[in-house]
Amino acid sequence: QIEMQQQQFDKLDELAAIVKASASGGCELSADSPAVAAIASCVGVEVREVMGQLQFSVEKMLESQDEIVAKLDAALARSQSQAVDSGGSKSAPEDPKAFWDEYFGGEKVVPCDMFVPVFEEEFTPEDLDELEPYEKEALIDVLDAYPRDGVVSIVEWKRFCKTANKSGKGLYDFVKQLAQAKGE
Repeated sequence: QIEMQQQQFDKLDELAAIVKASASGGCELSADSPAVAAIASCVGVEVREVMGQLQFSVEKMLESQDEIVAKLDAALARSQSQAVDSGGSKSAPEDPKAFWDEYFGGEKVVPCDMFVPVFEEEFTPEDLDELEPYEKEALIDVLDAYPRDGVVSIVEWKRFCKTANKSGKGLYDFVKQLAQAKGE
């Protein structure tokens, strides 16, 4: 048994030497390269089998690469859809629950004074630090409408995002419009 193990180690050393020699020599591993023939012979398989397995592996890597590219494209499209529009206002998140979970975890409701700073950080244009007092009031009036209890629930947030999206405006512009309408 020790002899068999030594033979296996010798074969492994031989394979390593073949691969090292082909790599250091700048040799590419192709179907007709001597390195592939030597590896196949050492392992006891035909070159055709080795090349078939290599081709299969390459195809799987390319498929995986295509999946990754598709996922990156989808992520880019999502980020662009939430990007700043021409009015300087970010759109409502496509998935309000994911946004909620990111900032508030498993909480079902959060106090308005805890929600507003998060909203301001995420949705006001970069040149503004916070909403004007009348804008905050309009935001809370719309968010905390049913029931008016001083807290924002996930349901109220989802409804707000849906309404803002229907308006075709970014969230800051939507709030600004509500505040202006309330002042009239």
